[in-house]
Amino acid sequence: MRTINREDQMNNDDRFNSSDELDEEIAKSVEKLVDEETSVARAFVNRDAGSSVNTDIYTNNNHDIAGNPDNDVLGRTQMIPDIGKTQVIPDVTKTQIIPDIKDAAKYQSDGNTRNSRSTRNIPDRNTPPKPESPKHNDKKNNKTAIMLVSGIVGAAIIVFLIIALVINSNKKNSYEYNYSTGLSFYNAGNYSDALTYWEKASKDAQGRKNIELKLKMYECYIAAGKRDQAVDILKDVLSYDKYNQKALTSLAQYYVNQKDGTALTELLRKYKGTDGEKHLKEYEVSMPSASEASGKYDKVLELELKSENSYKIYYTTDGLAVTTKSTEYTQPVRIESGKTTVKAVAVDNIGTMSYELELKFDVDYKGPDAPAVTPVTGTYDAGTRIEITNIPDGASAYYTLDGKTPTRDSTLYTEAVSMPEGNTVFSAIIIDQYNMSSSVTKRNYNVGVSTKYTFDEAVDRLKVAMTARHDLNKDGTSADGGQAKFTYYKKTSIANVEMYITFYDIVKNGVTTRQTYYFGIDVATGKCYKVYDQNGTLIATEY
Repeated sequence: MRTINREDQMNNDDRFNSSDELDEEIAKSVEKLVDEETSVARAFVNRDAGSSVNTDIYTNNNHDIAGNPDNDVLGRTQMIPDIGKTQVIPDVTKTQIIPDIKDAAKYQSDGNTRNSRSTRNIPDRNTPPKPESPKHNDKKNNKTAIMLVSGIVGAAIIVFLIIALVINSNKKNSYEYNYSTGLSFYNAGNYSDALTYWEKASKDAQGRKNIELKLKMYECYIAAGKRDQAVDILKDVLSYDKYNQKALTSLAQYYVNQKDGTALTELLRKYKGTDGEKHLKEYEVSMPSASEASGKYDKVLELELKSENSYKIYYTTDGLAVTTKSTEYTQPVRIESGKTTVKAVAVDNIGTMSYELELKFDVDYKGPDAPAVTPVTGTYDAGTRIEITNIPDGASAYYTLDGKTPTRDSTLYTEAVSMPEGNTVFSAIIIDQYNMSSSVTKRNYNVGVSTKYTFDEAVDRLKVAMTARHDLNKDGTSADGGQAKFTYYKKTSIANVEMYITFYDIVKNGVTTRQTYYFGIDVATGKCYKVYDQNGTLIATEY
């Protein structure tokens, strides 16, 4: 914006005041000339009419006029009954009416006085007027001509002044005058007064289409704090020049300054795909980016969305348009089997919304493949290992050894499993990161039993294990000083593991106390277990 120069402002004010004074002077001159010419015309008319008017017009009473020494000038304006309106007559002095008092007396003594109102040079009303001499007529005609010429000249001057006044008035109401005057104020930094004239100019047919004028008016409205008018004038410009760069960018910047993201979004949407879009690029918010492109997939997707400057992201998965009332993005969006349309927008700090990102997915995914288990069903030597070879990233495998269908609560597969002796049904599933489960894979293994340890050997291995855990002392006594005693119970398979089952008794001070649990020792490996009787079923846990 320009700053106001005081000297320029005073010069402008003087010039505009001079223009107003000129109007007033012209108006006063016209009024004065009209009065003067009217007076002259009236005087001329009354002089011609004076010779035929009854002498009563000049006197009311002889002593009222002639006898009054204060009446040096008589009757500048008199009422004439015969005419019925005010007339102007020439100045008439006392000497013109009655030369002096002596003459008046003489006239009375001679009997020439007709009445007390007689005056010199005024004929008796009953005496017909004398014919005027040719010399008098010429003089009268000359006066008439002079008065006529004077009237014509005066009338011409009046007409000229009226025309000048009208022209000047029209000029002040013209587009050119209002535009140039407003421009002078604008250049001087006086935006308020500039608007006064430019608002008039903008209503003219020429002004309505003057884009430059209206853009300057926008600047003035902003400077004057008239924001509504500022927006209206920009919209008016765009109604004539819909892709005007300055109007578009000014309107966009105005919305930014007002933090009105909703209005800015509407403006961007309105000009999308038009020649005006290029002028608004800098005000656009970039669309969100996605971790996956549109297309067909054979797996469930975890769609990640990102925006510049960490702006908020809103999205829909049903194909509907996105608003700030849609779901706000906080974590990856899961795209499961079927067809899905995702729409997403980013929203900046003032609420300006980006154009929509639209993605279409066709996912055909029925869960992970069934576990690939090796070796295949068959008879194997003890110690052969069972392995699952196709667990996907993010998925887990679970298995059982008793033929039951595995679930997430079954044994988690972490490494190859040793094939137990005897007949074993190995069952496994894979559950992926989307909680989708594969079908079950089963293998039937048969491993021959080869006894490696006798019962006593098995008990010795048990004692070593118990000593290592400090459940037995090195001398074979229990931790409380009693004598440990192991008694053979039976040989059986628990969870496909063949083992010796032995009672565990503590003998102290001649008293034998049997423990509530058994010990089991793997016949083939010597591995030890604690065994419990649960409602008639033996349950083994690794010791």
